[in-house]
Parts: sequence; structure tokens; C-alpha cells
Amino acid sequence: RAYEDVMPLLDLVSPSARASLNTDSKDSKKRKRSQSSPADRTDHTLYDPYFCAGRTKTLLNSLGFPSVQHEKRDFYADIRSGSVPTFDTLITNPPYSENHKERCIEYAVQSLRKEGKPFLLLMPNYVALKEYWRELTQTADGKEANDVVYVLPASPYEYDHPEGTGHDIPPFASLWFCGVGKNVVEECKKAYGGQSGGNGPRIACSVKELQAIGCLKSGNRKNAKKRRKMKKLMAQAASGADGVGIDGGRSPVPVSDKDSKRPKKEKKKKTTSNDDGHTNQNPNLSTNESNDAGKKKKKKSKHRDASGVRAKKRF
Repeated sequence: RAYEDVMPLLDLVSPSARASLNTDSKDSKKRKRSQSSPADRTDHTLYDPYFCAGRTKTLLNSLGFPSVQHEKRDFYADIRSGSVPTFDTLITNPPYSENHKERCIEYAVQSLRKEGKPFLLLMPNYVALKEYWRELTQTADGKEANDVVYVLPASPYEYDHPEGTGHDIPPFASLWFCGVGKNVVEECKKAYGGQSGGNGPRIACSVKELQAIGCLKSGNRKNAKKRRKMKKLMAQAASGADGVGIDGGRSPVPVSDKDSKRPKKEKKKKTTSNDDGHTNQNPNLSTNESNDAGKKKKKKSKHRDASGVRAKKRF
């Protein structure tokens, strides 16, 4: 289903469609006629550099793309040696661990802006708020990218894990990060019907639009330890393990971060000693008074007289 959500966009960035968009304005009637006709997917070579179980090629073939570059190769070694397979559009779901996302984004943006090759990357929504995404995609004058759109699914994607590990439904929302070129952005909006999108996928053209739709949460993402703790508390509330629920007669109360923290231990009151040796715990004493009271008398030196002058030289 994830590939089906970006089919309109893939047709818009196909070689034949891009050629028609780049024609002179005098051929507007011809361009309009070519856009209304079905896209030719046979001349569109797609490239997925991350080989997992090899299903990508099968799925894209079933959607009408006979030319798909998807082999078990070292993507980064191919970049270093300049032996990346020939392709028209990069479409992939990069690994989320380590720095694979950053390296993939860097290559994709360079391919778009230097060679005119579009990219479609399926990644977690929080990537849009990351500093590396902003730095790698911003324009030369430091502004937000104007050649990128975001495609949001109508419902969360489910993932298949070949090794049988991981979650079928991830703890974050995924969306498509698509570099299409400035001249295609408006056509993408028309293809998806703007932000509304009906019952299907929706489109956004900036981080602000993603936040307005409700796709991105404001504030920093909690660390893994806090997320696990909150998940455990929510599970306990749902199952009534902690006595909260329908049977307990009380409604589940969400636990905030402040409430979930352990209470701090009370600090012991500092005691001060007076000249007579008694301790003083009077909280009304000022700081200076307590400091003076806590000072110990200096021990008299046997080498000095009463006025403090040394009576005998040390050497």
C-alpha cells in the first residue's frame, strides 16, 4: 500500500512527464494533452539500493514498473567507486539505525539538485524536525527546501520483518519524503488534492504544513527510557493491573512525566555548633549567623606570641 500512495507522484516525475513539463510554453496544449494521458511506466527506471528480502522489485513490477534496479550490493561502496546503477528515480525505505538515514538523504539530495533525479524516501515523521534534514535539504540562502513535498498515508503503515523481529506497527508515524524539483511541486498538489486528500493520502509542502495537519508533535521526542516507562504505565492502566479501570470503579488517569518521577529525598538540615558545644538547628538563623556559629576557633600556635608575631624563626 505504501507504493500505491506515491503512484501519482511517480507518474509525475517519470522521464516522459518531466520532458513535457520542461517544454516551451508555446506547446502548452500538447503538454496538457500528454499530462491527461496515462503515464508510460516502461521507460521509468526505479532504484532501491537497500536490499532486504528482495520484495521491492516484485512489488514495483506488479504496479507496472518493469525496470527496477534492486540487487544485493554495497550502496556506499558503489557511491565511492562511482558505480551506482543507472536509474531515473530513487525510491527506498532506508534502515533507521545508525546513520543510514543521513547518508541516504545526502546522496538523494545531491542526485536531485546536480543530476535532476527525483527521490522518494519512506522514513519516520520525526526526521522532518531533525537538524540533519534541515541542513541537507535547505537552499543555498539557508531557507527551507522548495523542491520537496511530503506524502502522508491515510492510515499508519504496517511493516514486514524478514527476521521476524521488530514491530508490525512502529511506535512512530511514517511518511514519504519526496524530492521532486521546484517545477513539479504545484502539479503534485493538484494530483493529491491539496492537504485534504479526501480519504486517500495527503500532501504537504513544508514542515509548518505537517505541523498544521497534526503529523508532527511539537517539542523534543522523549528518550527511550521514558518512552518505555510511559508505555508500561499505559499498558497497566489499560489492563487494570494497577487497580485502575472499569472493575476498580475509577477512570484511568494519564500519568505525566512529573508525576512518574521518583520523589526526591529530603535533605538533612545542617547543624551548627556554638561556642559552648551545643548544636543549633534554629531555621530562623540567618546565613551569616549560622556561618559564624559554625566557625571553629583557630588553634593557637606555640611558635607565636599573643600578638601573633613569630617568636622563633623556623629555619
